[in-house]
Amino acid sequence: MKEPFTRTQYETIRDKYPKETVQEVLLAMHNTIDLLKTKRSASLTCQNWCNRRISNPLTGKGKPPAPAGTTTGQTIRELREAKKNKQTA
Repeated sequence: MKEPFTRTQYETIRDKYPKETVQEVLLAMHNTIDLLKTKRSASLTCQNWCNRRISNPLTGKGKPPAPAGTTTGQTIRELREAKKNKQTA
């Protein structure tokens, strides 16, 4: 990365986020192959990833989890029809 952590940035992140979250994010950053090529600031990347994990702990990627009982490839229409059929049965 072009901008690695400074000591004060790391201390700010450590104080702002739970210890486990910071550890998970730093490990994930370490294991991401293209991180050095695609990201500029270690501090901002870490803070963004921590925020995503806190805002949505189930997926950790800032996206809502799939509704319970859904399978990959089902469309919204198929889900609505299945729900309607379930209610009429």
